[in-house]
Amino acid sequence: IIPDSDALITQAADIGLRIFTQDCVPIFFHDLENTTIGIIHSGWHGIKTGIIENAILQAEKLGISAQSLKFSIGPAISQCCFEIDGEEADYFLSRHPSCTVLNNGKIHLSLQKTAVEKLMPFGVHPENIFINPDCTFCAKDYSGSKYFSWRRDHQIGANHASIITIFPCSKRQTGLLRI
Repeated sequence: IIPDSDALITQAADIGLRIFTQDCVPIFFHDLENTTIGIIHSGWHGIKTGIIENAILQAEKLGISAQSLKFSIGPAISQCCFEIDGEEADYFLSRHPSCTVLNNGKIHLSLQKTAVEKLMPFGVHPENIFINPDCTFCAKDYSGSKYFSWRRDHQIGANHASIITIFPCSKRQTGLLRI
């Protein structure tokens, strides 16, 4: 357990990485050829202070190029429901204007789109980025709200656990058999 960490990376095949989120963006990444996985807890503050860039730079210190990484951006509060103002609005309007829209006089932000913008300067290929479009605030399923949302419910302790791991396996288990 590494307390107070918003990003974790490992090259060990028997270790799982976990973060907790509500409306923030969980970002998973991997380079399976080099047995490297990572996970980032990316909210507006983490995006502003460079959590995505720092995670990629740490992966590069391990010998992993950003171009070889594949990313999955998990469910988070989406632009439809994420109103920002004050310090948040000033930052994102000045540095990521394409990730904001004006809706009924309020500024709305796409954290997912901002995360993708942060990946592009590292040469990450767009086809290596998967985005789950679900909004944690308004997505519904058969039982009502599909996800926990701090901005909707203000419920402490109701979190999503995002986990990434590499399961060690033999060639036989991968379905590749030598004859």
